[in-house]
Amino acid sequence: MFLKFFSRIKHDPIYFSDRILGGEKPWKMQKVIMEAVRDFPKVTVRSGHGVGKSWVAARIAIWFLYTHPYSIVLTTAPTLRQVESILWGEIKRQINKSRIPLGGKLTKKMLFLDNGWFAMGLSTDTPDRFQGFHAEHLLVIADEASGISDEIFESIESLLTSENSHLLLIGNPTNPSGYFGKSHREPTWKRFRISCFDSPNLKHGRTIYPNLVSKKWVDEKKKIWGEDSSIYLARVLGEFPKLGTNHLFILNEIEMAKSREVQPSSPCEVGVDVARFGDDRTIFCIRKGFHVEQLISYSGIDTMEVVSRLLSLSENLKLDCLKIDGVGIGAGVVDRLKQLGKVKIFTINGSEKANHPEKYLNMRAEIFFGLKEIINQIDIPDDEELEGELSQIRYGYTSAGLLKIESKDEIKRRLGRSPDKADALALAFASPKKYNFLPMMGAYI
Repeated sequence: MFLKFFSRIKHDPIYFSDRILGGEKPWKMQKVIMEAVRDFPKVTVRSGHGVGKSWVAARIAIWFLYTHPYSIVLTTAPTLRQVESILWGEIKRQINKSRIPLGGKLTKKMLFLDNGWFAMGLSTDTPDRFQGFHAEHLLVIADEASGISDEIFESIESLLTSENSHLLLIGNPTNPSGYFGKSHREPTWKRFRISCFDSPNLKHGRTIYPNLVSKKWVDEKKKIWGEDSSIYLARVLGEFPKLGTNHLFILNEIEMAKSREVQPSSPCEVGVDVARFGDDRTIFCIRKGFHVEQLISYSGIDTMEVVSRLLSLSENLKLDCLKIDGVGIGAGVVDRLKQLGKVKIFTINGSEKANHPEKYLNMRAEIFFGLKEIINQIDIPDDEELEGELSQIRYGYTSAGLLKIESKDEIKRRLGRSPDKADALALAFASPKKYNFLPMMGAYI
């Protein structure tokens, strides 16, 4: 009787999920993924947000480990925080709530059953971490796979030597050109796409699974990100951004900047985008070296209030300088700050001549392309509005071959709001006229 039961749970991950782990039952696409990992050596899943990726990945990891004696399960993600907090947070939750106690020694990112029989979470800081793991039964799960380098995947591929080796890639499709993107174009993979609109909650127009994405969330993100943005495409529709578009920032660059952790350093500078119209906002972007400390947003404050808050900020943070968009209302802020003489100011006019006029149409183009050059070195706050604005910025060329960035008004027409946060970020890292920015040092000479 026991042998029959064990054979059933070994060959039926859905049955294992229901009978052993219990709790919430998988929905249709989660069942499909479970069976695909059982039946195919390589499975890749691109999906929108909130469709239960981590839940099903955790159940697959637990099923494989406990039903294949002396198996090894390895999980990874772009950052250590993602390894520990997301997938391993879910694994620990499901082990602790299991309908039938499973045993084993569970730590922050490891589940140990016996020598040579364990599950482990690994960070992706070096490919060497993935060497030496060989077993008859091996499962590797790469969570948020778009953010993992091809070099890491080369090391993972070298582990898949036994007949019962399996690789599951899962995540938002933010990078069409990397290993994860290529996996969705190669016939050797079992490939799936899950849109937020496939979720039972959206399919049936009511909440069936409280932990899955809701229509309210999708509608909100459509407003924040814009329906034609690359971030909406990836996080809602589960589709890769198109290659060859004229978007300045690749979505994966934005995602990695958001998850990166950079130590604060000098200089301490603030980019200031002053509201131009009633529905625009005044934004302060505080950066310390390549670490973006904070974005502060104000609505409905006048010029003197902006000045007062900047002076207070300067005193509290001991700022090296302010960099202000000096056009329109911003000019009044600049004039008053100069009169007071309490803080170093650089005025940046986006329409004025660039530092390198042979390459850029104007300063707006130069500062945004400057931000593009360092996007893979800085970190940014987890701010959905900022992500949406950065993902909407488009570039082009003039008839003379100069690089240009579309105007704020053009972005506002498409996005439904002014890209104030993106502009403040670009100003914070901008190179004022008559100064040369040293990207690796974050300093001026």
